[in-house]
This record gives sequence, C-alpha cells and structure tokens, in this order.
Amino acid sequence: MKTTKTTAEIMKVMAELASYTEMMDELSIQVESLKDEIKTFMIENDLYELNGEDGSRATYSTVRQNKFNSSLFKKDFADIYMEYCKKVEYKRFGFSR
Repeated sequence: MKTTKTTAEIMKVMAELASYTEMMDELSIQVESLKDEIKTFMIENDLYELNGEDGSRATYSTVRQNKFNSSLFKKDFADIYMEYCKKVEYKRFGFSR
C-alpha cells in the first residue's frame, strides 16, 4: 500500500496518535478506578450481579480453570513439544511516546 503523504504530514499523524494514546491511557486509569468502586460495593454487599438503571450489568465472580504449563512441558518433553510447534509469521506495529 503506497501513501501519498509527505514526511511532514506523517509527523502530524504521529503527533495525533501520541495525543490519542495519552487520552486513552488517562481514560483507562479512570475506567479501572470505576471498576474498582463497583467491585468493592459488590464485595461489601455480597453481590454476584448488579444491574444498572441504564441497562448496564456488572458481574463479579471467582473463575477457576486449568491451564496448560507449556514451559514445564517443553522442559520435560522438548522433543514432543517441538513436534507440535508451528512457526507463524506476522507483522507487529509498535508505537511509543
């Protein structure tokens, strides 16, 4: 995909992305704080589910599951582990400010 933007235009795009990323980080902190308030309320009131007046719904419960320890399996059974490994290739975009 070829772009018709100049380097100066792309620098503006990067600055805009940095600004939105910062906003997103700030909002993420606020969102986590609100979630913590709701969880605290639910714990204090021994609630599994809480329904909001606006149709929103919060649930808070313990989840138990078994997870496969691939690191230990690889250590103990390296030959079998490699038989089932599949190489994958993809592109990764990184951005930091």
